[in-house]
Amino acid sequence: MTDGQYWYGDVRLSDAYIEADRLKSERANHMAWLQGQYVYCAIGSFTECFTSFGKKGKIKIAPYLKEPFALSKSEQESRKEREIAERKERIRKKLTASVKMGSGAHGSNS
Repeated sequence: MTDGQYWYGDVRLSDAYIEADRLKSERANHMAWLQGQYVYCAIGSFTECFTSFGKKGKIKIAPYLKEPFALSKSEQESRKEREIAERKERIRKKLTASVKMGSGAHGSNS
């Protein structure tokens, strides 16, 4: 905001600039928090290495996140729906495989 806008401009303009600055600060704070979450997940995925003290076969490194955090409600819902669909597909494949295994030479009654 320039001096001329502040002294001679619309009174509501300063309120808009104040609100814009508040939103900008909120966004920066949120981005810093989000970066901290990613760092926390990254460090947390291999902390087992530090707690097992080098015991062979005991080290389990968890995989890092496969995709970024869902930030919006719609993105969270679509991910949830996709996960449900993937689970259903895995169950369907297991059931299909078990039915195929059961319908072999020992599975038929004829």
